[in-house]
Amino acid sequence: MIDQARKLSSTELSALAPSAHDLASEVTDRQFLMQALVRLPQRQRACVVLRYLEDLPVAEVAALLGVTTGTVKHQTYRGLASLRRMFKDETPGARVATNERTD
Repeated sequence: MIDQARKLSSTELSALAPSAHDLASEVTDRQFLMQALVRLPQRQRACVVLRYLEDLPVAEVAALLGVTTGTVKHQTYRGLASLRRMFKDETPGARVATNERTD
């Protein structure tokens, strides 16, 4: 019985080993993304959020926003391009975005 308890104990401890998952970096990136989204113009932000965070198809986003599918595609493209520029311009570890908007 003692051997079985020791075996269980060592198995449980191995499950507590540190992982290669970098949670701090993910939290920082997500916080920067949320701050960057605020800086997008309203329609671009709505299209990006509905398409990629809510995972809605283009037609459904267009219906929700009362615009054409072409408008959704164009605004999404522009919003993603702006987000890419924001991430590119920031140096790793220095992701402190302001709350200023670019409407």
